[in-house]
Amino acid sequence: MTTTSRTFVVLEILFFVIFALGSKALALEWTPKYGGPITLILTLVILTLYMRRQGRRWAQYGLKPLVGIKPKLMVIPQAALVFIAFALAVGTVLVLANVFQISALIEISDGVESRFGEVRGNFPKYLMWLGIVWVSADVW
Repeated sequence: MTTTSRTFVVLEILFFVIFALGSKALALEWTPKYGGPITLILTLVILTLYMRRQGRRWAQYGLKPLVGIKPKLMVIPQAALVFIAFALAVGTVLVLANVFQISALIEISDGVESRFGEVRGNFPKYLMWLGIVWVSADVW
């Protein structure tokens, strides 16, 4: 890889990072609750269109559709292992935060309650946010 092509790759990455941060700032002004998912989906759409224009596909980066039932079913135990590892990591951090009285990790931020407080006890809102997470995580 030449210095010119490396510079171009760095500029491409920088452009998309700036685009994502800028669009998130605008989206948060317009709709604070949904700024993150809107920004993620918009950035992925723009990135996909740019890649297609360059003749590249997500599959070149290892993001290929799962073919057949067996690979799709293998996602279940993999997801379960990730969930268990994540739960153990978060649980460990929370226990240590309580033991050492690290208030930044114990207290709930103001923004979290105002953004997600209505989900508690509201099953339709929970399903809506679950859908947003699934779409955001599995756009392509």
